[in-house]
Amino acid sequence: MKLLITLKKSPISSLKVHKDTVAALGLRKVGQTVEKEDNPSIRGQIFRVQHMVEVKEVQGEVAKKAAPKAAKKAATEKAVKETVQKAEKPVKEAAPKAAKTVKEKAEKAKAAVKEAAPKAAKAAKETAPKAEKAVKEAAPKAAKKAADAAKEVTADM
Repeated sequence: MKLLITLKKSPISSLKVHKDTVAALGLRKVGQTVEKEDNPSIRGQIFRVQHMVEVKEVQGEVAKKAAPKAAKKAATEKAVKETVQKAEKPVKEAAPKAAKTVKEKAEKAKAAVKEAAPKAAKAAKETAPKAEKAVKEAAPKAAKKAADAAKEVTADM
């Protein structure tokens, strides 16, 4: 035979012996129920804290409250697994298409670079002489201005 023991009153303001007995029975919170074998030691503990607990005698195994929670958890895990599988299917189908699209865009970019490189080199060749000519024309003017500035500085001293 089994005993269902439910804590009905808080042991906070009780004697230390009563608090220890409630803890030894495995009760922590008011309203909590534990299942224990019916034997003299358990009966003695119940007798000591009988004003704080409620006891029911039960034949055979008792379905614990955790069983519905475990079933609910298993159902939730199954639902999550199914949802993940449903979500993965479109991703698996879309992945090859996306890879193909990325490859095509990369090839187009390479082709554009190959086309642009000769044009850029040609533009650089055309602009280089113009730049050299501009530097050659500007150099004497800059040198003259620098010399004039130096003369002014030395004259002021």
